[in-house]
Amino acid sequence: MSERKAKTNRERVIACILAMGVLAAAGTPGLAEDQDPLSALEVSVDLAWDSRYVTEGRDNLDGHSLVGTTVEAAYKGLSLGVWYAATPDVEDYREFNAFAAYNVEWKGIEAYVSYNHLRFLSDEQHDNEVGAGMAFPALPGNLALGLDWYYSFESEGSFFEISLEGEYEVHDRLTLTPAGVLGFNSGYIADGHDGANNFTLSIDASTPIKDGIDLIARVAYTWGIDADPHRYPEDEFLNDFAYGGIAIRVTH
Repeated sequence: MSERKAKTNRERVIACILAMGVLAAAGTPGLAEDQDPLSALEVSVDLAWDSRYVTEGRDNLDGHSLVGTTVEAAYKGLSLGVWYAATPDVEDYREFNAFAAYNVEWKGIEAYVSYNHLRFLSDEQHDNEVGAGMAFPALPGNLALGLDWYYSFESEGSFFEISLEGEYEVHDRLTLTPAGVLGFNSGYIADGHDGANNFTLSIDASTPIKDGIDLIARVAYTWGIDADPHRYPEDEFLNDFAYGGIAIRVTH
């Protein structure tokens, strides 16, 4: 990609994010006069273990597991957080993310814009990403349609996901969240093929341990679509496989 074209793409991405941010700010309700501002602040801490580190349908650590910690603070529509993860297996992999997102709800439609700074500590690499998405929750069967997009400044490419998700309280101590996600690559995985990349089915089960503490378990299966590792080296990890994880979430 030429420098001029890359600069034009970046300008379009930034303009899009800024425009959505302005719309989001315009639609955000203020606090009620008698509401304590601190009561709108929510802080959560997650400690999670995943059997595989899966993003964009790819098994990034070739079968190795990942342990991660997330700390996030949300105030009204704004959320800020950090995530640190490493593999407890033989392969040395450490990653740090610092992220921010702004969320808004308008006429039943939920939307967000986001920014993420990524540090790959093992090889001293970094990246910056911007993202945006919308959710349409008023579908039959208590389902929600989600559209998510994110852009990498390092690869100068995007990834797009379409999801269908439901949330069902089957018991006062058990909530199930099944989901299906279809992912499309557009240069985000620079050495992977463009177009439809993967389809994933998952289900999360959440149960409260005590007030403010939840235990969450996930099982999932992903199918690679049109993987061609002979032409695209990054398609080597785009396979069919099952994975799962467990997390403890503390919210205050």
